[in-house]
Amino acid sequence: MGFILRGLIDSGMAERVLLLVHQSVMTKWQRELMERFSLTLPRFDRNTFHDADDLELEWSGNPWSAFPMLLASSDVARRRDRRKELLAAGPWDVVLVDNAEEARRTGSKSSGAPTKLLATLQAMKASQSCKALYVAPPAPPQMKLTDAADITAF
Repeated sequence: MGFILRGLIDSGMAERVLLLVHQSVMTKWQRELMERFSLTLPRFDRNTFHDADDLELEWSGNPWSAFPMLLASSDVARRRDRRKELLAAGPWDVVLVDNAEEARRTGSKSSGAPTKLLATLQAMKASQSCKALYVAPPAPPQMKLTDAADITAF
C-alpha cells in the first residue's frame, strides 16, 4: 500500500487521501509510512490527531477534513455516528483500506447484509465522496467471490 500511495501522490493523482487500517496497527502503519516512504500522515485516534512521534496535533471542525491526508481506524470509519462527518469531508481522491475482509457481506451469499465498513464505502460511492478505492486483501487470502464483487463494483 505504501508504494501505491507514494506513486499516487508523486504523480499528482492524489492530494486528499484516507488510509483505513485496523486500530491495533495504526501506529505501526504511521511509522512505516514515514520511515519507508517519507509520508507523514496524521493519525486520527480517540478524537485526537497524533504525529509519528505521538505528539498531539491541533485541529478544529470536522475531523475528517482536518488534514488532506490522514490515517484512521476502520473501526471509527464504519461507525454510524461518524458516517455523516466522513461523507461531508469528501471528496477523497483515494481511500485505501488495509484489510478487505472488513468490507464484505455477511453470510455466504451475495444477498447478505453488508458489514458496517462495506456500507460506509457504499455510502461514500453513492455520495461521490470518494474518487478511487484501493483495498488490500487479507493475508492469507480469505475473500469469497461475492466479497470481491462488492469491492470491485466500486
